Amino acid sequence: MLAAITGTSLSLLPVWGEFAGEDSESCQSSGPTPLEGLTYQVIKSNTNCFVYVTPVDKRDLVFRSYVFSSDGAFQIFESYGRGSEQTRTGIRSYFFPSLRGNPHVNLVSIENQTLLQVASPSGIRFKFDPSKSRMSAIDGADFVEFDDVDPGHEGGIEIFGANRLWIDSGYARGHAPYEDLDSSSWVIDRNDKRCSILNRQLFVKNQREVKLLSPNELRRSISSLCPHLHVDF
Repeated sequence: MLAAITGTSLSLLPVWGEFAGEDSESCQSSGPTPLEGLTYQVIKSNTNCFVYVTPVDKRDLVFRSYVFSSDGAFQIFESYGRGSEQTRTGIRSYFFPSLRGNPHVNLVSIENQTLLQVASPSGIRFKFDPSKSRMSAIDGADFVEFDDVDPGHEGGIEIFGANRLWIDSGYARGHAPYEDLDSSSWVIDRNDKRCSILNRQLFVKNQREVKLLSPNELRRSISSLCPHLHVDF
């Protein structure tokens, strides 16, 4: 498990095993760096790169954080207050598989406003408004985000209409949902065609961690199980 940003409970998010990307040497650990109402941090672990975006205000340990990694994962971590991690936290997991390197973070100026941008390895770009401590746009997909942090919203962010194939592994309390290999994830292509696949056919368990199959293995598995989907990575 990864003990990441000080003062949060992000240790529930696993450290994935080796992921081969073209830009594996470009990940440099940094931060945490404050930016108005947000803090961002880059952490390098073995051949993985993680970008954490966390609100500055974590009053009463009620907050929503965003985590990106080299396997194309975009995960939403929520804390619902003090108490057991198994009952007072939740994780929503999305994946945008790609053959390319690491997530990258930079600042962009749009209409005289400075936004924090995280580019996933797939090329989809996530923008955050530091003044509002939340996500403001996804270049390459549509989304809705609930204002309140409540387990009933199952992570608080629903993504739809992505311009490439992506995986929605759902939401779970106290652990990442895809770690349950007997559950299923939705695989959705750019034409909004969907296919439900058992997690054990998308992920592999190595020792104590569960990670996404390699890009080539994942492509073969999805193409075989869901031939009607357009696999574009």
